[in-house]
Amino acid sequence: MTLSESLERCIQAWKQMGVQLLPPAHHDKIDAIMKEIGRRASADIFQLYESSGGFAGGACDAHVWSFWPLERVREVNDAYPRPQMAFSDGLIDSFYLCFQFEDELVSSVWVDHGIDMDLVRVADSLAEFFELYLSHPERIGLV
Repeated sequence: MTLSESLERCIQAWKQMGVQLLPPAHHDKIDAIMKEIGRRASADIFQLYESSGGFAGGACDAHVWSFWPLERVREVNDAYPRPQMAFSDGLIDSFYLCFQFEDELVSSVWVDHGIDMDLVRVADSLAEFFELYLSHPERIGLV
């Protein structure tokens, strides 16, 4: 399944769950925030935020997972001590999910359970992450 297909299915699922989504972000806004926080963004991160601006008002889905809007990404990553970029949390800030820039096209996804623990890779790409989100959420730390 492509990232576009997975995102389309996720957006429909979130709407069915009653999660209010923010409008898609403009490419220039995404780029500006990445530069502000000193992180590189691959094409799939741009595609994600150009598909949905994240969950409104700190909302969570049925897995108690929150996909952050760009403003929260900026806020958290200004002080985030790791080189990865946190973009969401699970179980109300119990853990973060982070992007790791791999190349111009792809970022992998990692889970951060706290500064005293190593990050754990959960997906090699955003396409894989959202496919797992839809079919096997437990494999990416969501229940």
